[in-house]
Amino acid sequence: MKLKHKDIFYFFFQAYSLAILDIKIRYRRSYLGAFWITISTAILIATLSLIFFIALKSSPQNYFVYLTVGLITWKYIEMTLKDYSYCMIENQQLIKQVSISKFVYIIRIILRNIIIFLHNFIIILLAVLIFKNPTLLNLLEFFLGFIILTLNLVWMGTLLSIICARFRDVSEFLFNILQIIFYLTPIIWTTDIFIGNDNFKFILDLNLFFYLIEIIRLPLLGNANYNYFIFMTLILIPGYIFSFFIYNKYKNKIVFWVQ
Repeated sequence: MKLKHKDIFYFFFQAYSLAILDIKIRYRRSYLGAFWITISTAILIATLSLIFFIALKSSPQNYFVYLTVGLITWKYIEMTLKDYSYCMIENQQLIKQVSISKFVYIIRIILRNIIIFLHNFIIILLAVLIFKNPTLLNLLEFFLGFIILTLNLVWMGTLLSIICARFRDVSEFLFNILQIIFYLTPIIWTTDIFIGNDNFKFILDLNLFFYLIEIIRLPLLGNANYNYFIFMTLILIPGYIFSFFIYNKYKNKIVFWVQ
């Protein structure tokens, strides 16, 4: 059946309405709402900057921007993937009672985390405007990187939501893996440590999350790498083919898995 434009609009309206509802419920009776995330993130970045730029002997201005963009982007990735691991379980009552596409719940999560990211984007914007002099091209590259990152998170989340609905232990495994990946990815440390020593450079070469963060961070540092853009765009093709194959094959079984 071919979807009409109004059907697609209604589909995204459903997902957006649920995402806004999530934000309101999480921060109800709070005057600052989701900006509490921004405040806590800003405090964390300031603290880590004071500690690590001395240890890494980096320029404080460059390192502050490097850490700010890297950490906020990582929080967006980590929070989104963790939310996806509970996607179908979290929506089990709606899945049992309401006949709507289960993909609405997948889009609900990405929209919810985009909203939270936009709150934290205030910190990125201030850091870049104070310590850097971004051009219009740099900002366009940043937003292009954000779109590519988000599209990758959707296919990853689609797979995770199905797998974690069937096998509950995968969620706990994911949390531990993400913690390891955080330390293996240059977020609080810089790639300069590999200069003159290529023995461990494979940590970056094989780390998909490194490329996801760099397509966001490098443009704002004035040094975008288009090879990373191309690589992560090409990853979308097999990612969506496989994830939608799994989704279409098992979507009707989810209602039994979330019992």
